[in-house]
Amino acid sequence: MNLKVIILLNVLTFLKLIQANHHHDHDKANLKDHHHKKSIEPKFAWHQLLFKDLPSDSDDLEEEFIPYNNVPMGVSKWGDKLIITVPRRKPGIPSTLNYIKLKQHSSKHEDNHNIDVPLIPYPNLDVNKLRLTPTPDTLNLVSIYRTTVDECDRLWMVDTGLLEYTRNRTYVRSPRILVLDLNKNEFIHQFEIADELHTPKSTFASIAVDVTPNHCDQTFAYIPDLSANQVVVYDMKNQKAWKVNHDSFHGEPDGGKFDINGLQFQLPDGIFSIALSPHQEAGLRTAYYHALASTNEYSVSTNVLKNQSKFNDNVFIRLGDKGIKQETNCFVMDQKTGVLFYNQVNINALACWNIKKPFNQKNHVQLFNDNDRYIYPSDITSDGHGNIWVMTNKLPFFIFQGLNSTDINFRIWSFRVSDLISHTNCA
Repeated sequence: MNLKVIILLNVLTFLKLIQANHHHDHDKANLKDHHHKKSIEPKFAWHQLLFKDLPSDSDDLEEEFIPYNNVPMGVSKWGDKLIITVPRRKPGIPSTLNYIKLKQHSSKHEDNHNIDVPLIPYPNLDVNKLRLTPTPDTLNLVSIYRTTVDECDRLWMVDTGLLEYTRNRTYVRSPRILVLDLNKNEFIHQFEIADELHTPKSTFASIAVDVTPNHCDQTFAYIPDLSANQVVVYDMKNQKAWKVNHDSFHGEPDGGKFDINGLQFQLPDGIFSIALSPHQEAGLRTAYYHALASTNEYSVSTNVLKNQSKFNDNVFIRLGDKGIKQETNCFVMDQKTGVLFYNQVNINALACWNIKKPFNQKNHVQLFNDNDRYIYPSDITSDGHGNIWVMTNKLPFFIFQGLNSTDINFRIWSFRVSDLISHTNCA
């Protein structure tokens, strides 16, 4: 046989093998994705929220509790408690800070998740009772969006003090930073955010907590103000707070366009959340952040945020653009792996990026997607033990279209970090 023919046949055979292996790998990837989606079930799910210990004999119960208006927003896990927030965006919210006892609702079957489990007001119902004329020394909660658990077993939150009823935003009291001792189930600290640090349109929807290792008293909190496009920084030890402003805290002029399962809307929200890197030399960390109305990601040293003096614009670094329809509200850093997990709210998905790797499309990995059940992930947190927790709540549908109370509308998910990133570019 002609030597050229033999070489050509060998080349063709080699190409067929490559093609076969490519299809095999593609099938394996699809099978992995398919298995991943079908095998993961939410830990909890609700048609509508229910609450324990509401007084059945109250004359005002119908006004104090309007089931349809209760939409859960945040989720944090500590010990046996799964903490769930319900901000007062509508009337009829009996309790803004709540929890579930996990051990009472554990299941050995992944597909047997718990449905319509009543929430327990935390630390009790009286603290959560809405009082329209609170006295200065009372600690009654008004409205909380999201919480953060720190390494000192403390639960941090911002009580916005705001009733965000439709066309009637009303401040019941000034916004406050609150800290709760999770071992004692009691509030141990509060700090009022001064008037000069917020505006009538301010929205404090999340909080990042930066504890100096082995020094719980040396803690800073970074609080994004998504409506006023600024960050409030709080120094716990010195009982001081100040605000930081930068152009990167704003949304993009053409950003914030959403199309979720056919529901189209636009949100102008600026800086939405902050995630902190593992500790570096001298106790410093990198703060990662983004606006909701943008697909760009940024970073800045916490040293800049902690320093009240003026700074150069070049200390705020644009890392890059995540791409079309990659808007993100909340994200969280896994401190052990240095992997940033973020919600892709525009496409009902969860994704990741390992901060040790370049910020490019290749290293941004979609881990989970479900257009039927993972609709609008509103919060994502780490429990510090290798798991992340996600709340999905269909919020845009509640605002713009309405929810069907016979459907499952709210879900809480739990993912094992090691399982999520295994054999991906986030590992």
